[in-house]
Amino acid sequence: MGSTVLYGGGLDQMQWVGGEPSSSAVLGIYTTDDDDLSDIIPGRPEYSDEVLSATCLGRAKGWLRRCASDHPTCPALIDRQLPTRVVDVGSEENAPRLLLSEGRYGQWVALSHCWGKTLALKTELKNLEKHCKELPLYDLPATFQDAIVITRSLGIPFLWIDALCIIQDSTEDLTVESGKMGYVYENAALTIAAEASENSTIGISKSTNRTRQVLQPMARCRSHIHGVEGSLYFRKAFGNSLDRGPLSRRAWTIQEEVLSPRLLRFAERQLLWRCLNEHWREELPSDQVNIDFYTPCLEFRNGFIKSNRGRTPKMNPYYKKTPLKFWLVAIGGIAKELQQSMAESNSYYAGLWLHDIYRALVWFPYEAGAVRQTNYIAPSWSWASISFKGNIRRSAASFAAAYPDNLDGRSTPLAVIVKVSVSNVNRDPFGQVKEGAFVEIHAPCQSVCSCRVPAAFLDERKASVDPSSHADGDKFSDKFPFPVKAVESALTAKDRNKSIQKQLASSRVGVHQCLLNSGMMHQRLLYLQIIMWNAGNFDSKLNIIMALILNPITQGQTREYQRIGRAIVVEHLKKPVIWPMETVIII
Repeated sequence: MGSTVLYGGGLDQMQWVGGEPSSSAVLGIYTTDDDDLSDIIPGRPEYSDEVLSATCLGRAKGWLRRCASDHPTCPALIDRQLPTRVVDVGSEENAPRLLLSEGRYGQWVALSHCWGKTLALKTELKNLEKHCKELPLYDLPATFQDAIVITRSLGIPFLWIDALCIIQDSTEDLTVESGKMGYVYENAALTIAAEASENSTIGISKSTNRTRQVLQPMARCRSHIHGVEGSLYFRKAFGNSLDRGPLSRRAWTIQEEVLSPRLLRFAERQLLWRCLNEHWREELPSDQVNIDFYTPCLEFRNGFIKSNRGRTPKMNPYYKKTPLKFWLVAIGGIAKELQQSMAESNSYYAGLWLHDIYRALVWFPYEAGAVRQTNYIAPSWSWASISFKGNIRRSAASFAAAYPDNLDGRSTPLAVIVKVSVSNVNRDPFGQVKEGAFVEIHAPCQSVCSCRVPAAFLDERKASVDPSSHADGDKFSDKFPFPVKAVESALTAKDRNKSIQKQLASSRVGVHQCLLNSGMMHQRLLYLQIIMWNAGNFDSKLNIIMALILNPITQGQTREYQRIGRAIVVEHLKKPVIWPMETVIII
């Protein structure tokens, strides 16, 4: 006789009627709402292989109704000012159409979805008038059709879909309406997340249904404690594996998810619900989800704002799936929400907060393959100017390195920010950046030949210095939170402090590598000191200085530079080296 591991709870002191099964399996167990075992078996089966069945949509409507009536901290389901355009979902008798809201109020559902490589139908100037008259349901991509069906079932009259509600061939409309997306998701009655669908043609239904399992009663089971007998359903247990799908690999998703107060996720195999108070899943509708699956939303709503007040959010470097020109727009809603929560007035420039400018300027991409785009997206001193080609690992060490929190408390700014100038499209500080942005900084600096700059300092390089990868000989220690590559403040070729060499586990500290592949060998670069960290718990005789590596673009009295990297400089307190002060402009 084999073993059967049952997942789902409620089986204590129960026995099989007719003998135990002989095969080995890990199974999820379920019963129906009207079965005598329903009080002790929390799992419920899928009654069909169709996620858009009346039963499934009824459960979703029940979640929404429960949230609206029982959760005082979730937004009330009231009419709010509609987005510029919404889809009037119509009814069985009336076809959907695009509606110009003109300031009217109502409730709407927002759709979060993957476009795919192409989109069969979208609103453009040539078909705008036609869409306002009618959007024939079966002419729409499958994902849009399914979203309309879901919205109708919830009893909500309007639906917002980016491809239909923004004029896609109008630069002006794209810019204006993209900047309003934070409002759209934050004020929607509900957001539908087409998690399992990689494009708009597959559809919500098909992408979720393809891994759903139709269940049949498999066994009778009796509870001696409760004195009842009933039917059980079985299938392969999901356990705590609720993997994210293609949707969560889109950069826009973080804003859509974080700002949405209610999210109905059509994931692989089942429905998932998340609001500001509860998480539910179709598999176990009577038990809340007990996994760390929706942390982006909860961290933001319940602590992210406070923990990042006045600081550059650590999430910024991880948006690599969105077209580059929309990176800043993709987090604009989150940045706006953060600014509104700050106690003090705080300016926002190209993804960096002025209040946090010293720490924010010394960001660094630790994965290999990052490149700076030729098309202007943001100034070189902004993380948004870099395209991350490789996968960015979200380890704690990576976060600390990208935006070094370890500088807090024991750090001293060495630079003076003279001026920051950034112009945005439509004067929206959270939107696209116009060319010509710069920061003027007065700080200690030192000229250095490019052949004496460690390659590991550069923003664009082939070798990874992710602390979790231990690549290129770089390592992290518990006490020293920076990569082993470092140079002395005297810019000597060898570090004479043996304790540093031992702690950093490297005899190559300060080794200089010619930049053979960059065409910059023997060019004069500039180290510009930004902030200093006292390494007291590592070595009380040391200061760690973080400096920008700048490449001169223009000469003359007002010299302009472009950032090309970030350097770690070790300063020995007994032998400090005073660098001359200079005012530079970084573009």
